[in-house]
Amino acid sequence: MLVYKWGFYLTCAFAALFVGAGLTENGLSNKGKMSAGYAFLYLLIMAGLVIYAGFRAKKEQLHYYKVKGIEPLSEEKLQALRLVAPHRFNYKQWSETLEFWPRQPASGTDTFRYQILSFESVGVTRQRRKCLDDDWGIVDTESYIALMEYFLSGEHGANHFKEHMEENPQEVIAMLSKVKEFPEDYLYDCTVRRFDKSSPRLIWGAEIEWIIGLTCSTYQNGTIEEDLAWHYILIASKKAYELFESEEEFHRNRLMGSWYWHAFCYRMKLMDAELEEGHLYDVEILEHYRKNCLWPIKNLPWGTSST
Repeated sequence: MLVYKWGFYLTCAFAALFVGAGLTENGLSNKGKMSAGYAFLYLLIMAGLVIYAGFRAKKEQLHYYKVKGIEPLSEEKLQALRLVAPHRFNYKQWSETLEFWPRQPASGTDTFRYQILSFESVGVTRQRRKCLDDDWGIVDTESYIALMEYFLSGEHGANHFKEHMEENPQEVIAMLSKVKEFPEDYLYDCTVRRFDKSSPRLIWGAEIEWIIGLTCSTYQNGTIEEDLAWHYILIASKKAYELFESEEEFHRNRLMGSWYWHAFCYRMKLMDAELEEGHLYDVEILEHYRKNCLWPIKNLPWGTSST
């Protein structure tokens, strides 16, 4: 679709220049009018191709859903995927399915001729699988479950933040208050358990996004089954909607938690410039999503469905 989109934009620009040149040189002469007419016809043809590509892409996507047995998600599951929507939007992934990019159907199961829809290559899948192994130790179902339980126990980072704020809060404050959105009172507030919550917020925004993102990637690779993936995604999602009162609050904590974890928990010692660069990149992704995304999932009410 991007090829058609940018091809259309470039054609519009060249056609406009062509018309302008024709009218400038020939005024309203027959030759100028003919040039403008040809350019307008060319624009109509290109617009038709763009519209056709859009309808064709939708048709292919719906056919793919049918072949793979992908059904529309419940609101509860959409609410869960909404938590990672900024990254999916930034990387032009699908928003309302567990898999975020189409995977090649098994040989002989689908004879449909796809013209627009492109499938994830074996090389991309292999590279992602390697990254999950190298960075997170995910190689099979058992290692995935162990990592998810490690996250949910708080041992990946949430408990470390709590203990750090109890034992040496000034070190945390000195690092995180470099960002104006994370002042001292906000950091202390994240350690306080509200009367109607199961735990303090700590850095659970970041932990929850990691759980959902890693689960989607592991499922995309074919390492785990769909039911297991949704089991941990929904556990994480329910915790997000219980601890955070709004999407803004969730993403603020997520950004803070990511900065904290990479500063104090990551196995590599990062320089301040590296931490700032990573934070600014995350902020850009979020702002791009807020300003430009028109996905229906973005407009879901905050909170889990009762159905």
